[in-house]
Amino acid sequence: MRIAIVGAGALGSVIGGCLARAGEEVTLIDIVTPHLGAIRERGLKVTGFQQFSVPVKTTAQPSEVREVDFLLLITKSLDTEKALAGMGHLRVGYASSVQNGVTKDERLAKVFGKEKVLGGLTLVAAQRPEPGVVEWTVEGITYFGELGGGFTARVKELVEVFQRAGLKAEAKENILSLEWSKFISWATTGMISALTRLPFPKVLQSFDLASLTVKMVRELSQIPQAKGIPLENCGPHRTGTMLELPFEAAVQEMMQAGARIDRPGVFPFHSTAQDILAGRKTEMEDCIGPLIAEARERKIKVPLSEAVYALAQGLETSIARGWAK
Repeated sequence: MRIAIVGAGALGSVIGGCLARAGEEVTLIDIVTPHLGAIRERGLKVTGFQQFSVPVKTTAQPSEVREVDFLLLITKSLDTEKALAGMGHLRVGYASSVQNGVTKDERLAKVFGKEKVLGGLTLVAAQRPEPGVVEWTVEGITYFGELGGGFTARVKELVEVFQRAGLKAEAKENILSLEWSKFISWATTGMISALTRLPFPKVLQSFDLASLTVKMVRELSQIPQAKGIPLENCGPHRTGTMLELPFEAAVQEMMQAGARIDRPGVFPFHSTAQDILAGRKTEMEDCIGPLIAEARERKIKVPLSEAVYALAQGLETSIARGWAK
């Protein structure tokens, strides 16, 4: 399968590396970076859950790629418009995005047409310690599904391609429910991780932070519920559990979930915390900002989430201006 992966960060590199190793015709597309250059010169090295090195085709010129069977978008959400601006010429069989946020499918549809877009999300996590090297920190699983529901041949084919590459994957009939379920939890733990700078499992294992997580998830879940979208568990994102169990039991479940994904000597940071620690702009404004704004428009009260978002944005501003590290 001819596959274009737009966004050669840690996650895109792990997925692209696995697919290339399995014999798929993969091209990593990104701006010129030391990481992209290192892959071109020496190949990609993956450590962590699996350890291997593999040559992968890369380009910083989207015009060099004319036609692919499948396009996967994995840039930071705030880079979406810029990344897709150079893709209008590209002929694709179908496309999907595993970015954070819930506007990603609409953005893809504007470029390639709604009929070409599959819903998608991934629980794979990775970090990039140096150019050309990525650490696969959380094995995870990737889900794909039709936005309108149901199972189709193209979803089945894509899942099988991922599975052959050693990547856990599954077709889902209710992909929108999963996308929202992951996003609500991701947004909550992202803001808390940004403020505490703790690895993701440690956030969940703290009684106080697990309690705050449950309270914020319950607040923010009112938004998709107002749209008629049911929520459920999605891997470590136990959104359904946080809504269904009594508060104290839900907190205990979060702490146990954190313990289950905690591994000695491995410190998987939430992507938002990774950005904060590296002094990079986070996805909070682009992903979580619209969520908070929609709550206000719908007159849904989310006071804890508003306060934590304001604090996290304040920290990011302070770091960007050199007032904090």
